[in-house]
Amino acid sequence: MARFAIHSGSAADIDLAASIGIGPWEAGAPLSPSALSGDPGLVSFSADGSIAHAPDTAAPPCWRIEFDDDIAAARAAIDGGEGKLRATETCLNQLPDAAARLQIDPQPEDPGPPTSVVAGCVAALESVGRLAFEPAAIETAWAGGVAARTAIGWGGDCELVVAYGLPREVAQLHARALAMTLRSRQAWARLLAIVLKGGARVAVASRSPVAMVTAVPAMWRLAKDALAQVQTIYEVQTAQARGH
Repeated sequence: MARFAIHSGSAADIDLAASIGIGPWEAGAPLSPSALSGDPGLVSFSADGSIAHAPDTAAPPCWRIEFDDDIAAARAAIDGGEGKLRATETCLNQLPDAAARLQIDPQPEDPGPPTSVVAGCVAALESVGRLAFEPAAIETAWAGGVAARTAIGWGGDCELVVAYGLPREVAQLHARALAMTLRSRQAWARLLAIVLKGGARVAVASRSPVAMVTAVPAMWRLAKDALAQVQTIYEVQTAQARGH
């Protein structure tokens, strides 16, 4: 068994990551300030994966993969996660063509989308930006303990901490987990660029003031629907594979 989870101080980020389904990631526990003892700058987890300690200030997202002590099963889980991520990347490759076909033709009396829709879209895109660009921790848990943790800073600088005597096979798993996380963050960044660029293109083509506030939410819905189809197909294929 393996679990790919995103932990964050923002519940909105966690919910979005789980609903959009970029890569194999699911919603993890929220990171919140804790009075427990420990390093004030790090998030620590109990053996069962629950939060044991969180920093007193807002913590960066933690992309955490938990493995049992079965190397073959862990490698198979990573293979599956990478397959889901490839499907997401393929979907993102196709989104610009779909965006080019998107048209909005609001009438002069059209007031545009409700304020709540626009606000929800803005909040979602802010979450996308945090998942894509802000500092993050990538953690690999092995047999109930932390095997390795890589912290990524604002400038892309990295700091790696590994458990003493870490087996080479587990270190290789962390390297693959790190690569998959970076690709996932890149996919989030690409999603943000596609939505904003596609929305701007549609708004300009419509030549309507209303379209300026309608196009980006429409493009966001298009992207969410496309990625939801990828998620559904992946879940069906995964269920079928487990059934054999």
